Amino acid sequence: MKQLFNLPQYKTVNYRINAQTGYFTKTEIQPDKMSAMALPNELMISPIEIGQIKLLHIRDPYKNGRHKLFTEVLKTHFQNWLVGCEFEFRKKQVRSSTILCHLSVDHTRLTLYYFSGFKIESMITRSQFAHSAIPHLLKLQLN
Repeated sequence: MKQLFNLPQYKTVNYRINAQTGYFTKTEIQPDKMSAMALPNELMISPIEIGQIKLLHIRDPYKNGRHKLFTEVLKTHFQNWLVGCEFEFRKKQVRSSTILCHLSVDHTRLTLYYFSGFKIESMITRSQFAHSAIPHLLKLQLN
């Protein structure tokens, strides 16, 4: 018997490349108000790689100079898919959420699947989650 995979709750946040700045900018089509609204209006996946790790750079900082989002993202075995963990600082506490990133083939669109409060400690476990979740997300994209 094949074990069913339960996809945790998530929100989809869409970005489109701004050719002038090189940053991805949130599109007009966004989910209802949620914690992912804290995601920045602009972000960039840097070209810096340390082994399998890429850094997700954010353009718009908080008022106190901190970035809204800082995470390392890992490549997955699925082309143009990355997995990472977002760290949010609220009331002197750290809250983490898992993020799956999908770049379009032409690299003009970026879709973030934001699993709010779904914390995965290790990079290995995060990678295993991505490899289970991505086929379900791809299937949903086709419908």
